[in-house]
Amino acid sequence: NNCSLERAMANESNFDGATIEQSSLDFACFTESSLVESSLLSNTYLGTTFEGATMTRALFLWGAFGDGRTFCNFSGANLMNTRIEFADMSHIEAHFCDFSGANIRQTSLAHADLQGSKFHSVSMAGVSFQEAHMWKTHFFSTNLCTVDFSGAALAGSRFEFCDLQGTGLSQVDLKDVII
Repeated sequence: NNCSLERAMANESNFDGATIEQSSLDFACFTESSLVESSLLSNTYLGTTFEGATMTRALFLWGAFGDGRTFCNFSGANLMNTRIEFADMSHIEAHFCDFSGANIRQTSLAHADLQGSKFHSVSMAGVSFQEAHMWKTHFFSTNLCTVDFSGAALAGSRFEFCDLQGTGLSQVDLKDVII
């Protein structure tokens, strides 16, 4: 707790079951690392890389993942069954991530680049994808009633067996979207 992992090079490392709380992980590199069932609580992740990491059943609570100029990278990460709550994940890069089974609450993914990611059977409430880049993203069996996609680029995305009633879809790019 309250430690600094700034600029740590932790590629291909094992942090399974770890608890990291109120710490700076800014510019740290966790590429291809395992953080299964880890708890990441109230940390900062400015410029942090989790590319290709396995983070199944991890908990992210109250994190700050960027500042609008420097972004956190989750591209190719396995985020299945994670719990993400009260996190500011605006501007993250998360191409081809698997969020299947995740529980995402009161979290901003505004301006995030989520191209090609999967959201299968995800529980979402109070999530913002405002102006997110979500080309060819796949939503399956997900309740999106309290989700805001305003201004998002959803071209080529698929929404199968999803509840979209009440979903914010103003100024959304729906070209080639399958609903």
